[in-house]
Amino acid sequence: MFKLRKNSTATPRVAAPLTGLFSSEEIAKIDRIGTSTTLAAGTKFLTEGVTGHQVVVILKGTATVEQDGELVATVGPGDFVGEISVIKGTPRNASLVAATALSVVVFTTQEFDRLLVECPRVESVLTELASSRQEVAV
Repeated sequence: MFKLRKNSTATPRVAAPLTGLFSSEEIAKIDRIGTSTTLAAGTKFLTEGVTGHQVVVILKGTATVEQDGELVATVGPGDFVGEISVIKGTPRNASLVAATALSVVVFTTQEFDRLLVECPRVESVLTELASSRQEVAV
């Protein structure tokens, strides 16, 4: 589904969209553990009804969140998506479609688990995010 490449730049790619949420050390960990990729506009990258195995952080661009084919939200730079399904081990109850070209960082389940251990603040940020989403689990 994703063409992935490990992050190898000296400057973290995730810095700009996550600056207000995490320290520079946490941003470096997010960048190092995850894998960068780009997605074309129109690409469905998380699918409703399918159990999640990847968490995605949007760095650039926007995506639509759809339930039963209906638009329910839009997400963009700095947003984590797909984490609820990965954490709970349940099917996603929404799909995500790239509304524009996207730059993202993708975490497999194992990478996401490692991220939560190495960067515990991620969990608290995601808890706040999940409560603000009103349980739109993607």
